[in-house]
Amino acid sequence: MKSSKTTPPLLLDWFISGICKHEVFEIVQGDLYELYERNLKKHGALKARLLYIRDALTILRPTLLKQLEGNYQLNPYGMFKNHFKTSCRNLKRNPLFTIINAVGLAISISVGIMIIVFLSELYSVDDFHEQKDQIYRVTTTQPGLMGDQIDHLATASYFVAAR
Repeated sequence: MKSSKTTPPLLLDWFISGICKHEVFEIVQGDLYELYERNLKKHGALKARLLYIRDALTILRPTLLKQLEGNYQLNPYGMFKNHFKTSCRNLKRNPLFTIINAVGLAISISVGIMIIVFLSELYSVDDFHEQKDQIYRVTTTQPGLMGDQIDHLATASYFVAAR
């Protein structure tokens, strides 16, 4: 690393050394330096430094991070309690506006779920067949009621439909 004219961002190295486990820090740092050297030869100094930052943030996984020191007890109910109090106060101050927002949210969520169900049903037709790529649809072409349009109808003969 000493032979190179440019070095990776030292502030990021310091940050990684602070949050990464001691057992794996040298391995992670070595991998990052190898990626930096490769990017330096391929892209130049500025882009190599930017890619180093990206690589450093993507290479860190929860298994590589140090455990929190001390007795930290995370309470997920405190935030829920705060949001519940805020929503109750908002309901008292602006009841009509809150009801309009809640109804709009409920309608939008239900429409979104209906669209997802409709699309999943639409794209899963005939997926249970083993040779689903060999399924064809027989259509009939006939003049429309107005005479200037052509209707394409999916039809089947009586004998096929009677099965």
